[in-house]
Order: sequence, then structure tokens, then C-alpha cells
Amino acid sequence: MAPIDLLAFALAMIICTASAAAIPALLFLEELYGLGRGTSLRWLTVGTALYAVGAPTIDVIAGNPLRVSDPPMALLVLVGMVVALGARAGYRPPRFHEWRVVAQGRQLAAVEQESGRVGPWCSGRADRLDGQGGIHGGPS
Repeated sequence: MAPIDLLAFALAMIICTASAAAIPALLFLEELYGLGRGTSLRWLTVGTALYAVGAPTIDVIAGNPLRVSDPPMALLVLVGMVVALGARAGYRPPRFHEWRVVAQGRQLAAVEQESGRVGPWCSGRADRLDGQGGIHGGPS
């Protein structure tokens, strides 16, 4: 195998197995959302794990490092479909103790996104920052 081919395969392996990084995120979503209607979210997690192993294998067998494409957008669409179809079918996620904290965090993120300000350093008050990440009240 030529050095260029070896480099192409190495990069393809890194890109394909990067989809394995979605597995912890899917498992976290399972903790919050539950398994979904008919364990659909669990099947999506298992499918992602199989893809993370199978895609590089198919690329090596085919001799083409780009034979199988990377699925991040498809995975995002599939997660959205699992949640939307589950809601339509009447699936309700189980309650968990920290749901209020998650809801407040989601609301805070929406407000911050809408205002375009992420913190005091983005709101024109940078001159009021003290050296320890806080904002001091008096004039300097």
C-alpha cells in the first residue's frame, strides 16, 4: 500500500470511529428520555455502535477509505424521529429527580442564545471584570 493510501485509510478510520463518540451522548439521552417507544432509542444506540465497528471494516475490505460515509447528520435526524414518533404514539419519558435543573438549564440556554450574550464579557461590561472571573460592584 502506498503511503498516501495508508494516510487516507488512517484518516477514514479516525472519521468513522469518531461516530463512536456519539454513543455516550446517546446513553445519556437514554437516561433522560428512557428507552423510547419499543426500545427505539436503545436500538439506535446499538446501531451506532455496530456502525462504529462495521464502517471501518467495510472500508478496509473494499479498499476504499471513503466507501462508507460518516453519519452524524443522519444520527441527529434519527434521534429527532425517535423522539417525535414516540411523542406522537403517546410515549412519555419517565420523570427523574433533576428534571427541574435540566429544564432551567434549557431555558437559560434559550435566553442566552436569544440575547446573543453569553456572559458579562459579551455584554459590554468587560471593564468591570475583576481578575477572578467575577464582576466587582464599585468603580475601579
